[in-house]
Amino acid sequence: MRRIIHERIVARLLTINDTPRAIALGTSIGLFLALTPTVGIQVLLALVICTIVRANRLAAVALVFVSNPVTMLPIYWVDYVLGCWVSGIAPIDHATFDANWAVVWQRVSDAGMIEGVMEGARVLLGDIGRPMMIGGSLLGAILALPLYPITRRGVIAHRKRREARHAVDRLKELRAEASTDPLAEPHRPARPPSELHPEVESPGEVQLDEVH
Repeated sequence: MRRIIHERIVARLLTINDTPRAIALGTSIGLFLALTPTVGIQVLLALVICTIVRANRLAAVALVFVSNPVTMLPIYWVDYVLGCWVSGIAPIDHATFDANWAVVWQRVSDAGMIEGVMEGARVLLGDIGRPMMIGGSLLGAILALPLYPITRRGVIAHRKRREARHAVDRLKELRAEASTDPLAEPHRPARPPSELHPEVESPGEVQLDEVH
C-alpha cells in the first residue's frame, strides 16, 4: 500500500514543474475535496478552485482520486458519523447507511449529467447528506491544513537533494573528461617574473644598482 501511494501520488507530486507553494496548495485542495461527499464533481471543483487561487491543478486532481470506488464508501461513512457527532444526531447503523448510499449512487449513475448533479445536491440536503457534508468538511480541513506545510517542505527538500546529486554527477564528469583528455596540460607551479622575463631585474638587484 505504501509503495502504491508513493508511486501514484508522492512521486508524481515531486516531479511537477511548479512552485512549491502551488504544489502544496493544490494537494491540500485536492485532499479536502476528496474527503467531502462531492463525488462526480470533485475534479471540476478542484480545477475551478485551483484556477482562482493559482494552485497546481495536477496536484489537486492527483489527491482528489484518494476518493475512488474502493475508498469512497468508508470515507463517506466516517464523514457521516463525524457529522452526526458534531450535530448531535443519532447516526443510523452501518448496514443501513450502505444500503441507502447504494440506492442514491444508482440514482445518480442512471441520471444524466445535469440530472445527476441535481440528484446529488438533493441527497446532500437530505437527512444523510447534511451530516456527511459537515463531517467531510471538518475531516478535510483537519487533514488538508497540515498537508500544506508538509508538502511544501518535502518539495523543497527533494529539489535540493536533486540539485546536489546533479552537482556531484557534473563534477565526476568533469574529472573524468580531464583524466582522459590527452591534450590537457598538466598543472605546473607558477614561475617568478624574473624567469618569465629575464630582462626584468629583481627588486634586490635594483636596490644594489642604486647604491653603487
